[in-house]
Amino acid sequence: MTERPSAVFPGEVEYAFRHSLVREGSYSSLTDQDRVLGHRLAGKWLEARGEADTLALAEHFRLGGAPERAVTFFRRAAEQALAGNDLSAAIERVRTAPDCAPSESDTAELYLLVTDAHYWPGWAYGDTFVTSDSVTTAGIDATGIYAQSLSGSVTVGSGTVTSTGGGAFR
Repeated sequence: MTERPSAVFPGEVEYAFRHSLVREGSYSSLTDQDRVLGHRLAGKWLEARGEADTLALAEHFRLGGAPERAVTFFRRAAEQALAGNDLSAAIERVRTAPDCAPSESDTAELYLLVTDAHYWPGWAYGDTFVTSDSVTTAGIDATGIYAQSLSGSVTVGSGTVTSTGGGAFR
């Protein structure tokens, strides 16, 4: 381990492994319990210091056994990717979220994101809907779901979410 010459977080002393093989060896020597705890604590620490990398936060909370926190950050990471016009990254981040058992409200928001990502490159035309098959391809079970983000809302079960989105599916 070596001290980093400049810290990402002001006022903090940060350390790094000199080589990725040493990092991987150290990581693999942890028990499963310690690994889960380490990721959860790292996620909380990074979040408290204002970490901007939402995907890193999502992964720490997912691997740290805090799926409800992970879903929040996977959604934020997908929103950031969509805002940056990285449509495939947005869809990939939405694909990971169902592994974290999202709530109905989170699921609705994820549907909006994936439909928006499919809409922008022209995959939905006029009144044509992106099918539930394409949503399932994105890793989301669309059984019994109606969503239409052209109208700006999605209904999943008892939850409705509004958006300024552009795509649609049902």
